[in-house]
Amino acid sequence: SLQQTHELAEELYAQQLFEEAVHAYQRVLFFDATQHYAMESHQALASCFLHLSRPKEAIEQLELAHQLSREEEQKVEIRFQQVGIQLVGGDFEKAQNIF
Repeated sequence: SLQQTHELAEELYAQQLFEEAVHAYQRVLFFDATQHYAMESHQALASCFLHLSRPKEAIEQLELAHQLSREEEQKVEIRFQQVGIQLVGGDFEKAQNIF
């Protein structure tokens, strides 16, 4: 079931099996027709990609989470995460243009 796949993704993440968690979260997104887990899954994918040293993909996932977010506080938090990734990567211009 979708819930079981989501729980598996969370368990893989907790075990720091980030590559496997990426695949599980991607399955969740593929089968989640109602987008019940979508925003959370995109945020988790972003975190996985950061652990895997793939910042560009992390930023892309955060952008998708931002688009799905309905709460202003969450939107701002996601933007700050994106800025942080850009700053750590040394791309100050992109960091400045996020807001």
